Formats: sequence, structure tokens, C-alpha cells
Amino acid sequence: MKNISRTVITIAIAALCALATTAANRVYIKDFAINPGETKIVEIYVESITDIRSFQADIVLPEGLTMDYSKIAFSSRNNNHIIYADSTAQNTYTIVAFSLNNATFNGTDGTMAEVPITASDSFSRSATIMLNDITIEAADRTVLLHDGKQQCNAFIAQPQPAQAPDNAPANHTGHHNPTEES
Repeated sequence: MKNISRTVITIAIAALCALATTAANRVYIKDFAINPGETKIVEIYVESITDIRSFQADIVLPEGLTMDYSKIAFSSRNNNHIIYADSTAQNTYTIVAFSLNNATFNGTDGTMAEVPITASDSFSRSATIMLNDITIEAADRTVLLHDGKQQCNAFIAQPQPAQAPDNAPANHTGHHNPTEES
């Protein structure tokens, strides 16, 4: 009986440790590919260990990427919240989302907002996007995360090979080599 009790306690402690290490409070953007001249809708994710009522983050974009902050949009996690974004410094955009009536967002993790990011025609390298001064506030006004930092990578998408027309011969190059046998 003693061995069974120790086993149950050991399993319970292991489960609590696993839960503690997987729970997180964070705001982040997943790595994404973008081509020069392309505009891509980028998702801003928020994960929390409890219901939250507000979040804030500064997004610092590298040279060659810009954000159309006037077109930021909520995901389905919105629950009568207000979202505001503005350019606060060169290549730095502050995003704030909150509720005037203390409503909590729907769910505790997933996409919170979407924003268009455009790569200039000269964008030709991989680059790091920084998220700074991240703050997440719980429904009870407890600050879950303050001054957090995250980063993601934007990189050039691999160009797709040109497709041959459906009626073109498979190995046709448009050139005739007289040394080849017909």
C-alpha cells in the first residue's frame, strides 16, 4: 500500500511540474516567409495561463518591412474590446488592446489580432522582428507579464519554379542543338 501511495504522489508531482513548464504568458508572432513587394497578413498570438482583459506590445520591424497599423484587426477572440496601433518610432509600432468594461478575451491562447506587413522591393534578406515591452493583464488586474520580449524571423520565400504551358513538350528548351541526334 505504501508503494502505491508513493507512486500516486510521484505521478501527481510529475503532472504538476509538466503543467507548470507548459503554461506561459506571452505575445508572439510566428516566423513567416515574405517576398519583396509582397504584403502578408501576420497573426499576433497571445497565450496566457488565465483569462486576460488587456495586452500591449511594441513590434520593432527591421529595415525593409513596414506595418499598415491602420488595418489591424481582431480575431474571434475579441469580446467587445478596443484595439489601437500606432507608429511610435522609426520601424516601431505599439499595439494596445483593452476593454472599457473589463471584459475578458475569448479563450486563453491563439491568434489575437492580424496586421498587414509589407516587404519593400529591396527586402532581400532574413530579418528578425522584435516584440518588446510586452504586458499582459489578467481579468483581476494582476499583471501576468511585464516587459517581456519575444522575437520571430521574417525571411525571403523561395521563388516557385516557372510552370511550362500544358501543351509544351516536357524537355523543350526552345533551342536546337545540331550535335544532338533527332
